[in-house]
Amino acid sequence: MFEEEMQNHLSEYLKKEGFEVYSEIRFLEKKIDLIYIKRKQLISIELKVQNWKRALWQAYVNQLFTSKSYVCLWSEVIKNIDKREFEKFGIGVLSIDENSEIKLILDAKTSQYMHLDLLNKLVGKLNDLREN
Repeated sequence: MFEEEMQNHLSEYLKKEGFEVYSEIRFLEKKIDLIYIKRKQLISIELKVQNWKRALWQAYVNQLFTSKSYVCLWSEVIKNIDKREFEKFGIGVLSIDENSEIKLILDAKTSQYMHLDLLNKLVGKLNDLREN
């Protein structure tokens, strides 16, 4: 499974659960794979087939402008991650397998690093996307 397939399956799952979902959002010189809105909170998800350390870094940066941040990894990679690293930074972990089954491995904590001005800029960008 490739990142694009993972993203499509996860996005469809979140939409079926009633969330507003945005994909491939360019913001602050980076791309956020998925953002979904849950009870007026912006939650980000970075997807990776293999490189969990890069995903962890990207999710860590996303905490500057989202309420919670997750990494979604290919299920075969989960056994290789250092869960303590994710716990240390409050990053949640999801897995997806070849049957598109999504599992919560570790729940995310509310970001302690969020900057309101960055959050407001991201909300403005999402509002612009919603209007187009």
